[in-house]
Amino acid sequence: MANSVKVALIQNCAEREMAPSIAAVEALIRTAAKDKAEFIMLPEMVAMLEPDNVQVLKKCVPEDDDPALKTFRSLAQETGAWILVGSLLIKEPGKSRVVNRSLLVDPSGAITARYDKLHLFDVDVGDGQAYKESATVEPGERAVLAATPWGLAGLSICYDLRFAYLYRALAQAGAAMLTVPAAFTHATGKAHWHVLARARAIETGSFVLAPNQCGTRVQNSADSPTLTCRSLSPSTRRRLPDRTYNHMRPSWLCGSGWARPTGTTSLNAWMGPIWRASGKRTIPFQGCGFSRLKGPSCGSAWTTSSRLIRSD
Repeated sequence: MANSVKVALIQNCAEREMAPSIAAVEALIRTAAKDKAEFIMLPEMVAMLEPDNVQVLKKCVPEDDDPALKTFRSLAQETGAWILVGSLLIKEPGKSRVVNRSLLVDPSGAITARYDKLHLFDVDVGDGQAYKESATVEPGERAVLAATPWGLAGLSICYDLRFAYLYRALAQAGAAMLTVPAAFTHATGKAHWHVLARARAIETGSFVLAPNQCGTRVQNSADSPTLTCRSLSPSTRRRLPDRTYNHMRPSWLCGSGWARPTGTTSLNAWMGPIWRASGKRTIPFQGCGFSRLKGPSCGSAWTTSSRLIRSD
């Protein structure tokens, strides 16, 4: 197992239609690959953020037909990098709601793991915005560990970050890293994003890698419903209510490391600095109330009573 990995965390301001979102992220993945990133991570709902619930259900397609997933699988083959597709809204046969699914793609373009978001964001955040993710999204049924060349990765999405027991279970099962692709709102991100990401890293001893959406959801503007993130002035962006929290975070035992897109030429997409994470651990976990399990060999599948599975 490799003891270090060069990671790229990519941010974008996903739009209502998939095509412009995919094009923006495609360019950034190639940039990351040129900088020799081995593991490229994308945020939650990377291909589309549609505020209209009826339109969400109309626009989403089954996994095999999703144009973003096809593009990212092809890019993994082209670049030779592992790509975490932070999440896509996927239509499942026979279900009235979609799933919010994170997918891990290996350098051959194969999907090696799938995780459907467990904890759905049904919240009034107190800034004039209310969210009810469960209106369109079916919750997942299991936690997922995925094998990578750098150890096991525990998969999660956005609002999951608030539920420490999920990450404890992943760490107990051997997770060396925890992935948290997100679209945190500005209000909740400003209050809790950094402290939650740091807490999950410190209490589990795992690396937390959390690419977050950036920019403003301009489709909520009654005055200009068709504007994109790229066409907004800074003053307009501040006035519009539905903003994501621009920061993204790699965290480890000391809970350090974060970045935000300042001085960039486009708010529509941004790639943060690339970090090289060492696998060295300095804190014994026997004193934390649990021991870190080695887990089974690569390629095996297993379950526990908490429905945490190993995905190959």
